[in-house]
Amino acid sequence: MVNSCVLWIIELDPMHRCNHVNLVTATHAPGEFEFLFSAYSAFEVVRVHWSPTPQDKARPHEITLRAAPDNKDAVHFPEDLPLAPWY
Repeated sequence: MVNSCVLWIIELDPMHRCNHVNLVTATHAPGEFEFLFSAYSAFEVVRVHWSPTPQDKARPHEITLRAAPDNKDAVHFPEDLPLAPWY
């Protein structure tokens, strides 16, 4: 089995932002930071670009997701949404 590289792009609503994400700056690598989303956070798939050569780190698959502004928005993101198939 060959490993594929994936670039995950997360879009946040600029007006409503996101209530279930935290920026972590205290990591083991100087200058590194990351965003941590709460478990079971809701995302919407916006677009997917499948790379013909995903093993090449310079040409990964690209998956763009839109984060739900609030995980408690049961109208747009009901609790019975399917989980990722690898979960």
